[in-house]
Amino acid sequence: MLLSHRKTHFFAFAVLSVLLSLCFIAGIVLRPDYTIATSPETTSLFEEAGFVIATEEEAIASTTLKSSSISLEAATQFDSRDRLVLILKPNRPILSPDLLMYWDETASKPEELGDRALLLGSLAGTSRRQFILPDAIAENQGYLILYSQAGKELLAAWEFPSELKP
Repeated sequence: MLLSHRKTHFFAFAVLSVLLSLCFIAGIVLRPDYTIATSPETTSLFEEAGFVIATEEEAIASTTLKSSSISLEAATQFDSRDRLVLILKPNRPILSPDLLMYWDETASKPEELGDRALLLGSLAGTSRRQFILPDAIAENQGYLILYSQAGKELLAAWEFPSELKP
């Protein structure tokens, strides 16, 4: 390499080291501020999406929902807006893909997912899930349905226990 090229590379790298350091510091100083997830603006967005924000400490009642190979701990509570909330926790992982929990207002145990079934939400893993229940549960008989969307099969259907109703 020629001496003139060496000098050019030396000055180019010296300038780049200073510029890149300044850009890095400017990026840290000027980074955007994100809203915290517990602010009132985000709370309303979470509620519109169907997430439960806060529940009371005491449950109305709790029970275990069992089928052939599936066992769920179920409890109901009221949230801060006096809506009935169903809390489900699988006792062990359910080995089916894409699990969805539905409410179906029928008098007899369903054998397949009906058109009138109301999606409550996803149930995956063994962590506790909370679902806002429709007002019709208090007055009407119906079933909680566990459905595998990927497998297109109804895994379990439990009659909603009367002790879980307010």
